[in-house]
Amino acid sequence: MPGEFKQLALEIESSFGVAPDSVLGPELVVARAAIGQCSVLKSRLFGCAVTASLSAAAVCEGTPGLAEHIVHAMSSPLWDEQENRIDALANWPVPVETAIQQTVDERDSFFGENSVRDPEIERSFELRIRALRNAQKWQLVCENIPAGALWQCAAASSGLFAIYSDRSLSRLLAAKAAGGRDFHLLMRAAQGRSPDPQALKIPADRLPVRPVVGCFFSCGQRTAARLITSVEPAVRDFTSHVLFCSWKAANSSQQITGRLRVPPAWYSRISALLEMRNSEKSRLLTLSKKAEELLDQYAQEMGRAMLEKGESVRCAVVQATAIGIILHEWNRPSATQISDDTMARALAANRFLIDQSQTTARLIIAGNEERALLAKAASLWDTLQSFGGPVVERELYRSCANNRKSAHSAELDLLLKNGYARRLEDGRLQIVSRPPGARP
Repeated sequence: MPGEFKQLALEIESSFGVAPDSVLGPELVVARAAIGQCSVLKSRLFGCAVTASLSAAAVCEGTPGLAEHIVHAMSSPLWDEQENRIDALANWPVPVETAIQQTVDERDSFFGENSVRDPEIERSFELRIRALRNAQKWQLVCENIPAGALWQCAAASSGLFAIYSDRSLSRLLAAKAAGGRDFHLLMRAAQGRSPDPQALKIPADRLPVRPVVGCFFSCGQRTAARLITSVEPAVRDFTSHVLFCSWKAANSSQQITGRLRVPPAWYSRISALLEMRNSEKSRLLTLSKKAEELLDQYAQEMGRAMLEKGESVRCAVVQATAIGIILHEWNRPSATQISDDTMARALAANRFLIDQSQTTARLIIAGNEERALLAKAASLWDTLQSFGGPVVERELYRSCANNRKSAHSAELDLLLKNGYARRLEDGRLQIVSRPPGARP
């Protein structure tokens, strides 16, 4: 990966002890949001130009505010540029739409009916009009917005970075109708496609066309488990695009104080991507022949790997393509063709991120199942305590709503294994210590 990615990751590790490899996904999400709709990819492998977004979820436990602190620092160039755009709009002498029309009228009056126009002068008018249209797309970042409002932010942006805290994500998951619309938009953005106006319940003429919306969730284990195991179609479809990572400070009791020092190289490079987005038309990128072959081979490889799981191959391929766009545009080259070397690095990064995400997701689900079992075990312990002394195992089960032994064997094993109960020499059960969640 580029040196700026490594510098920021090492700074985060130095400040909080967070593993550098776990920061890569969120870094790429910020970079992709900064590029926005400025760069799109056209390839025979896709039916339309690709503007795919990236989304990540950092699962944090033990250090309140850790993820929010890191991601705010990571995205600080976006926040600063957004403030500059808001200031510019506030000081604009006339409404932007009026200024655009005035510039168009000025151009038409200058050239009149001349069929031959000076390219440089015409370009100067185009740059002025483009700058005005960019002013309308002022939004770069949104944070903890109400459920159902994401499309409005996307419509006011040519590349958006959306941040959700644990509480906001919980509310989004609970708001099935309004939240489902936001998850639909995020899913379509991850696919590089326009959302369905009927799904968003908005007129087609207000629809964000192939929006670039990078999303970052800062969540705890329980909320992450709700996201992963949701049966809501829009949530389930989107979750397959999320890059999960685990962030844990070296000292879990460490308080977040001060501000993370963002390496100047990272800040400058993200700012340069924003400047490119403001000053240029959308760049149409292509793949070199070898790069296209590598991506095609990767699609076949992922197809074989995901066939049994029933997962979408397009998800992994589009994700790799988005990383390829980032790596190509990072140093703002004049070339518009992505090389085989760049694509090879993008594929390697995507393989790593998918493996990291799947591992993190499995641990989240396992932890969620363990918590659920512990809650049931605490209930069984309460029943055991109610006897006031040692009890035969059969009598314990008869006191439960489901009196079958198989329904409680795992819970009893957990109580015995962790020392919350013990089995006496005569086979009877006796409480020892109170497990978490049991009644006092």
